Amino acid sequence: MKKNFLTHLLQASLMCCLAVLFTACDEVFGSEDNPIPAYLSMDTSNVTLKVGESKTRTAIAVSTAIVEYSSSDPAIATVDANGTVTGVAEGTATITATATGYSSASGTKMFNTESKSYKVTVETATPPTPPGLLAGKFTVNGSGGQVQFSKGNLRYDSSSGSWSFFDDQYQYYNGYTATYWDKFGWVGTTSVVLTSAPDKYGVATSTVNSKYGTSTTDTPNNWGETMGAGWRVLTKDEWAYLFNTRTTGGTVFGTASARYAHAEVNTDGTATNGIILFPDGVDIANSEVTTTGTVNSASIWGTKCTIDQWTALAAKGCVFLPAAGDRDGTSVYNVSLAGYYWSSSPYGSDANFAYSMYFDAGWLNPANTFLRPTGCSVRLVYDVQ
Repeated sequence: MKKNFLTHLLQASLMCCLAVLFTACDEVFGSEDNPIPAYLSMDTSNVTLKVGESKTRTAIAVSTAIVEYSSSDPAIATVDANGTVTGVAEGTATITATATGYSSASGTKMFNTESKSYKVTVETATPPTPPGLLAGKFTVNGSGGQVQFSKGNLRYDSSSGSWSFFDDQYQYYNGYTATYWDKFGWVGTTSVVLTSAPDKYGVATSTVNSKYGTSTTDTPNNWGETMGAGWRVLTKDEWAYLFNTRTTGGTVFGTASARYAHAEVNTDGTATNGIILFPDGVDIANSEVTTTGTVNSASIWGTKCTIDQWTALAAKGCVFLPAAGDRDGTSVYNVSLAGYYWSSSPYGSDANFAYSMYFDAGWLNPANTFLRPTGCSVRLVYDVQ
């Protein structure tokens, strides 16, 4: 009896010790009934990224937990296995880190999870501003597309083979030289910018009429290639919308939705005739110029302003197109009397003509047809991003 009693006592003591031992192990290693907490920690403050920009935010958990990351909308923002988030497109997505507890003894998944989330807002990346871009914005189509103009007309230096803008909007060459050009012929077969001659279209400096047309032997320079990617010339329809249709939302000299005015600028210096284009949303009072002319129709250079007054208008985003005349061969005509500005639109299938914007003291035609060998001014624009 004593032996049996001692045996039972020893067995009971052993079972008790094992129970204590396994309970302690269970607290260390976990079990399906008692999973290990993940103890997840992560910064959950909101993040703002640009498209293409990345940021790493790491979640921390116990060493026996596995952390996985996910995005609510990978089309907006993606996240990799290290917690690095990359902006893909404009919008908002939620990034979630999920930690799952595991047993360090058996590797068995314990189904104990913790999650932390934060919001990512992705913004469109702001493209770099090209040199020579004016601030004023102008709507050029019914879909609301806007452009900004270059700081001056396009010019070419044949001695160095370089293209540039005039430093001031009212500048141009009064005559013809074999070295400096600012009135170019129209070359090409299409209004779509292609990559190789003779299918390029654009400006060429030749004074030989036979070099223009669909079978040109003169290599042209695409409008966008002269001053870098993104620069272009308005189409015929865009010129027409700019002058005839645009609703600007601004008031100039008491006229609502003012688009343009025939003007003479720098009247106390070197006076220059041309067209002032009023940007979207601008308001200009009568007191801001010396003389107010007719708005949205011809007025024989009726709006007049001094150098200081024009400088102030330019600071508001106004654009000035000087009446720089036109070139025929090596002769320049109509300087200060008329302006001829190429569009990028061919005249149907007729290889002899293309569309230009034309104005003089009493007239404006944004869809004028002009002979391609004739030299016209070029004013480049850049699409508002």
